[in-house]
Amino acid sequence: MRKLRIREWFIHAPCAIRGVNEHTNSVTFVADGWGTRPCAILISGVTKEPAAVSPDAEVRFDFQQRLLTVSLAGPSRIEIRD
Repeated sequence: MRKLRIREWFIHAPCAIRGVNEHTNSVTFVADGWGTRPCAILISGVTKEPAAVSPDAEVRFDFQQRLLTVSLAGPSRIEIRD
């Protein structure tokens, strides 16, 4: 788990989270994944739906729970843009 200082988000993953960077309009990080098996990255504390999430992955946003879920397989560099 990692906490972002500026946005006050928490990133939860069943794998290592590395290279976390907060920029003015985006957040980037690397999730090591579970090999080729799918896994979900949960980002809590998100107050609005992001403009874009890359790479192309299944993304769900729950406004009431302030939860963003990114489903992916394998190691990925993730960018979430405001």
